[in-house]
Amino acid sequence: VVELHGAEAVGRCPFVTRNYATADHATGLQKLEAYRALVRVEIAERPTRAQPWILLGHQYASEGHHELALRCYVTACRLSDTAYLGQFEAGMLHARLAVSHLREALKRLPPMHGHRDNAELVVRSLQPLPDLPSPVEGSTPAPLPPEPDAAVRSR
Repeated sequence: VVELHGAEAVGRCPFVTRNYATADHATGLQKLEAYRALVRVEIAERPTRAQPWILLGHQYASEGHHELALRCYVTACRLSDTAYLGQFEAGMLHARLAVSHLREALKRLPPMHGHRDNAELVVRSLQPLPDLPSPVEGSTPAPLPPEPDAAVRSR
């Protein structure tokens, strides 16, 4: 369910999302696209801020577009020398991708293979991480906005 509010009530973002999974699929996709468009406006207006890139990364990650999410997080890292969130989100996404790949490797590894112990150890240690979402049916990722060039970043 997505509750719509006046733009003034929530600042720049005119709605708040609540993940009750009760909105119909098409309406949900429309609202997610509207949110993504707002984040893109924020990036266009303030290209050197890391936070909108992180928000766009979250959007892509929640839709299962992990490579695009990672590119957003890495851009946020480049834009901020002191903030931790871009590094944290990139690291968490890498960890979740690692678990996903290692689980698949374990399905294929013979029981006595030398890599099995290491793969099982890493998967066990990262077990509490949630599984990566699959790409959302019907969602087509929009291309990333252009990254700010070095001249813009240095301002």
